[in-house]
Amino acid sequence: MVLRSSSFLKFLKKGKISTGGRNNTGKITCWHRGGGHKRKFRFVDFFRVGDGVSFQVESFHYDPNRSASLILVSTIFQTPQLYFFYIIPQNISIGSTLYNGFSHSSDFIGICCFIHHFPVGSYIHNLEIFPGSGFKLVRSAGTSAVIVEKYSGSCLVRLPSGFLMLLSLFCKASFGTVGNEFNHHRRFYKAGQSRWLGRRPVVRGVAINPVDHPHGGGEGKSSGGRISVTPWGRYTKGIKTRKSLNIHYYDYL
Repeated sequence: MVLRSSSFLKFLKKGKISTGGRNNTGKITCWHRGGGHKRKFRFVDFFRVGDGVSFQVESFHYDPNRSASLILVSTIFQTPQLYFFYIIPQNISIGSTLYNGFSHSSDFIGICCFIHHFPVGSYIHNLEIFPGSGFKLVRSAGTSAVIVEKYSGSCLVRLPSGFLMLLSLFCKASFGTVGNEFNHHRRFYKAGQSRWLGRRPVVRGVAINPVDHPHGGGEGKSSGGRISVTPWGRYTKGIKTRKSLNIHYYDYL
């Protein structure tokens, strides 16, 4: 979203409705969520459309909806001046210049272009799964992916989880690592801080009645007596729960 007036920040945000983990019928589909402080949604640009456009970093902003911080950027050498929210990369400061499209400059920080412009071994973030789909991967604080190998029309990328994914060379990415890398060192000093984030208490299965959980019941303290399962009996350890992305990269060769 863009704006051409001095009150741009007002139009780069909107009120965010909290679902409390419930679906459209009011049924809880995601446990242990609810409450929390009021939040506003920030319109973050996950497409970086427009090659050859330069941006200047105006200010840093906190985003309550993600672990990474945001930067407010404005276009350079353009009238009218446009403003966007971007996910902050490391080693960026106010007044720095970001660039859309490939540049022969040795300073790649914050640059956004096709993966085939980056050399093997580069650290990247804000990855597209398909060309033009927008940034979907590697957006959390302190994360980065690595370009492992390039092929004819595709490349092998190692994600922060260690998973190797084959992507098209014409997927866009941003160079460098996501900022706010010390986010995982943040400490909570009281239970209320978790409640501010909308996290409700979690009760162990072995502490619940047997009518409500497979691990419940038993005389005295019980260890469950079976392999770890969900309240509905599905295994929670030792099996894969991730669905295949079914990436047909040959379509983009």
